[in-house]
Amino acid sequence: AWALLTSAILVVGPVLYLVHTYSPRKNDEAIKNPHEPIYIGLGSPSRCTWYIYGALLQQGGMNLPKTDGARLIVGTWWLVVMVVVATYSGSLVAFLTFPKMEDAINNLDDILQRRQEFTWSLPQGSFLEDFLIVSGEQGMADYRGLLEENEPHARKHDAIAYEANVRKVKHEKHVVIDWTSALKISSRNDHMSTGMCYFSLSTDVLMLEEPIAMGLPADSPYRQIIND
Repeated sequence: AWALLTSAILVVGPVLYLVHTYSPRKNDEAIKNPHEPIYIGLGSPSRCTWYIYGALLQQGGMNLPKTDGARLIVGTWWLVVMVVVATYSGSLVAFLTFPKMEDAINNLDDILQRRQEFTWSLPQGSFLEDFLIVSGEQGMADYRGLLEENEPHARKHDAIAYEANVRKVKHEKHVVIDWTSALKISSRNDHMSTGMCYFSLSTDVLMLEEPIAMGLPADSPYRQIIND
């Protein structure tokens, strides 16, 4: 838009000079009144260009054109200026009053709907990957489009490579799909190292119970109690 306005100023200014200088009425006035002072207000292309630029900033000039053709050009340019200023002012007020907010990603359906805007990754070889492979069967929602084999924006990540995932979320439009506990640990570790929180966690993305286990000695007497 700014390039078009600059081009318009550079074009309209010389055109105004040509129309004003070579107008038949101006020549007739010079013949009828040879002793009248020479009109130099718009007497050069640079002056005309400067006049057009000042009109864009809503600054009137000291001199007005005397010929009909030049007056028509100036009047048309003022109409253009009014439209441009009104449009720009309205857009600026709307932007400052109602800033554009990016919609949050709350579930897997949001990712699939906006798949061209984001990349995402799943833990490689995990139960989540196996679940998505069989999704769509037995009346479940079909999320096989999230798999790397079916979508070029999909990725896989190692379960322990949380630093790489954090870096992608910070600097790229990337979504990490993992167990809630793993994401909370990644968020906590990054918060402890940087002192800032860059994450927003979406819960209940998939209605899956997260398996939790506890490591015990092979001959522990408490194993049966815990399992029960």
